[in-house]
Amino acid sequence: MEKILELERIIKDVQKKIEEQITVKWKFIQGIENGENPDIDDSGWEEKTSNARWQPNDGPAYFRTYFTVPDIIEGVKIEGSEISIIFLILSNTKLFINGKEIYSQKYWADTRGGPVITFVKNAIPGERYFLVFKTSTADGFRYFSAQIVINRVEEVLFELNSLLFQLKFAMELSKKSKNLQKNLDKALSFINVQDIKDRNWDNILNDIKKAEEALEPFRKEAKRYTVHLIGHAHIDMNWLWTYEDTIDTCLRDFDTVTKLMDRYPDLTFSQSQAHIYKIVEDHNPALFEKVKEKVKEGRWDITASSWVESDMNIVDGESFIRHILYANKYISENFGVKSEIFWAPDGFGHAGTLPSILAGAGIKYYYFMRCGKGLPLLRWKGKDGSELLAFNSIYNNSIRPETTIPVFLEYHKRYNLPDFLFVYGVGDHGGGPTEADIKRKQKMETKPVLPKLEFSTTLRYFRAVERYRNKIPVVADELNATLEGCYTTHSDIKKANRTGETMLLSLETLSVIMHMKGISAPEKELEELWRTVLFNQFHDIIDGSAIHSSYEFSGKLADEVEKKCSELSSTLLEKLVQKNNKHSITLFNPLGWKRKYLYEEKNQETFVEIPGYGYKTICIEECKNISGKGKLTINKDGLYDYEEEYENEFYIMKMDRQTGIIKRLFDKKNSREVLFTHMSIWEDIYTWYAEKGGNLISVCWEAPHSASAWLIGNIYRIENLFNLEEIKTITENFKTTIYIKRTYRNSEIIQKIFLYNDFPYIDFVNQIVWNEEGNSKEGVPMLRVNFHTALKNPDTYFEIPFGAIKREPIGKEYPALKWAGQKEGNYWVVLMNKEKHGYNIDGNNLSLTLLRNPYEPDAVPDKGKHLISYRLFFGKSSITDITKLAMEYNTPPLAISGKTESEEFYPFEIKGNVVPTSFKRALGRNSYILRLVEVEGKKEIIKIDFVKKPKKVYITNSVEKREKELKGWRGKSIKFNIAPYRILTLEIQF
Repeated sequence: MEKILELERIIKDVQKKIEEQITVKWKFIQGIENGENPDIDDSGWEEKTSNARWQPNDGPAYFRTYFTVPDIIEGVKIEGSEISIIFLILSNTKLFINGKEIYSQKYWADTRGGPVITFVKNAIPGERYFLVFKTSTADGFRYFSAQIVINRVEEVLFELNSLLFQLKFAMELSKKSKNLQKNLDKALSFINVQDIKDRNWDNILNDIKKAEEALEPFRKEAKRYTVHLIGHAHIDMNWLWTYEDTIDTCLRDFDTVTKLMDRYPDLTFSQSQAHIYKIVEDHNPALFEKVKEKVKEGRWDITASSWVESDMNIVDGESFIRHILYANKYISENFGVKSEIFWAPDGFGHAGTLPSILAGAGIKYYYFMRCGKGLPLLRWKGKDGSELLAFNSIYNNSIRPETTIPVFLEYHKRYNLPDFLFVYGVGDHGGGPTEADIKRKQKMETKPVLPKLEFSTTLRYFRAVERYRNKIPVVADELNATLEGCYTTHSDIKKANRTGETMLLSLETLSVIMHMKGISAPEKELEELWRTVLFNQFHDIIDGSAIHSSYEFSGKLADEVEKKCSELSSTLLEKLVQKNNKHSITLFNPLGWKRKYLYEEKNQETFVEIPGYGYKTICIEECKNISGKGKLTINKDGLYDYEEEYENEFYIMKMDRQTGIIKRLFDKKNSREVLFTHMSIWEDIYTWYAEKGGNLISVCWEAPHSASAWLIGNIYRIENLFNLEEIKTITENFKTTIYIKRTYRNSEIIQKIFLYNDFPYIDFVNQIVWNEEGNSKEGVPMLRVNFHTALKNPDTYFEIPFGAIKREPIGKEYPALKWAGQKEGNYWVVLMNKEKHGYNIDGNNLSLTLLRNPYEPDAVPDKGKHLISYRLFFGKSSITDITKLAMEYNTPPLAISGKTESEEFYPFEIKGNVVPTSFKRALGRNSYILRLVEVEGKKEIIKIDFVKKPKKVYITNSVEKREKELKGWRGKSIKFNIAPYRILTLEIQF
């Protein structure tokens, strides 16, 4: 209605005018000392308002202002009011008022949730206050927001906004009732718009009371709708602070919430991340017992289906399952409950296989914020048909008419469902529900045309809307991508994660084989090591968006995992072999299929075929160089000595000696050009399209931009590294090595390219000393390698957890696990990696981002030494075989000197087009878990031939809950079907 729209415009004008009058202008300077001294002249300082940013390493920063208590603001008399300041500053902070330090935080300053800094108890117009914020030099992400809050002004705005949104909701409800329409008209007749324009607040507040009395007939209809208020404290692990501060934050929030619950018997609270509960248990057992009591009361909702809130794109599918498995174990043991909700509000995008992964673990519901395709409520569907009911909203919010009701009304218009979810509470550095939220909720409850506001739980909401499932839209796609810089930033933590995942999966499998042979396996140690790896997968840690000290801490954790895994593996392997036999080597294969492996020992190289999930013993003295030398052709003509040509039975590769760029790669087996550039013209043999070649390393400079760890900025300069300092070729028995040395400014890149005689792929190993720093003047340096393929109209695929996804090759940075590539028909060109995740495919150009050095919150995330490896694979293949090859590339066999009782051992052989991803001990049972994944989208028949027939084989869900027993044995073999895209978990009992 026109009057409601007019009223909305006027109220917005009131708010704008009030904001203009209470917005503080701050004098800012950086790089001086004693800026809190009022005698220092600040007339030449820069002027800033809220949402200010600055560089963390340019010295101490000061924000200061004089605040004079006004007499009247937009007609509201200020005398006698309380006046507070609320601020959020993402750094260490001290607040001085009138020269006295009244607040201090080491890492993160936040008063949205308390303590409230009330610096005026009884306002006297004209009184003057000197306010100074000081932040010192440190790592971090600099952001400043501060606002003055005057209680009497807030009360007036609350009543205005309550009226406005009641009228808006009443307008929706009255569409189906003439009587209600009359009541709405009557209520509107009491509102004198001119009084608001004239700021006649006594009349306005009196008119609002009359209007609300006229709206009373709406109450019954309005209260049919419920807003489920979900109190939550989002706690980031070691983001802009240290682990000690994370501990303090968890303890503070749990203490605050339990005390609020004691004071307000209807208050509820939801908290995710099992690791947070473990912190409280370890550091405050009495508080942990209080939480148990609240859980039993049904008021504390545990949404911890994951050990921490990990990244959703760049961790292995098996890691997701370990998150759920170990979180479920911990929560059920301590609280006797199991969460059906996966809480991922701050994830930087969501892999398309998550519905299948989570539904397969017994999870029904999903809560998130980013990449929701504009839908607050959706059915998120996986390729295997699994579904999650998902809700998408902001997670840090407060209960106010202007925050709660507009999103409710939008949801109401879209779905017309009686239940709505609203997550509130101070978060990131924790905080949770505030007493101010509770009191505003109580006041809003009294309003006749606001929906019912109920302190609730996510489970109550999801179960309420489950009845209307058919009205909810379906999304059968990934929810990506955003914050693309995080796929590469902080190469060290990503490499450590891949190493940790690989070593633990290998150790799990080795433990199974040892257990089968009657040797005890380190079950408890495995769980502890997994918990450590999972902690480092917290999104702000693994995504490279935390401060430098966070990576010092996580790096030590990763080193401990690697060391402990090596020790445990060595101990188990030593028990496997006979001692005092140095002439034999036993190789254990942690992967579930027979693999061909190039073994090198004492200048001897030989190929070994190792059975899946088994081992093979070879005699070193009998190792034979079973392969002949590949053909190496070097054109020595003086005119054409700028090229080298390499040839084996699989391919011909031509390299430019001046640049180290591959000019041509021809697949002999399939008669296909893999990489091809226009060759030199006779007038100038050194001129050709080098940027269209392969192995082109380039430095891309992003323009300076905020949030540089998260965001890839506009590329304003690309420097292709054409110049070489050195190139040489070494030919050995099994391979040819091309050694290339490049320099860029203060950095050095030493590259070794391995051409194998007996493998149809090429390996690249780069030793990089990277000394390029990003900054707010020059921007962010990003290092990429490029391969311009010769495929004409290819499809582009990226590996994601337990699968692969097709995406458009539009030059957007996308996440992948161990590989990404292009295909025409069944012909592939693939770039595999050992520690990277950021791929950029633009048309035919296949790029892998190697390093990024943004400047906030860590100023030097990728500065230093790096060993970066990738593999170029090409030929006819399938997603299944490419995934297996990438797993082989990342997972070497475990080796030990010595001979076993039998030359070869394996428990079974898997036949069929599936990827075995895990073989481990069952949790708490004397049996074994085998996971198989179908990644092609085809129904497959799988056969497992056992060496020793098991007593029973069960299908379980992915967290090892039995579902049914497999039948249909023929001798020691069992056959069964696996559905398209199925993640199938089997329990084997011998």
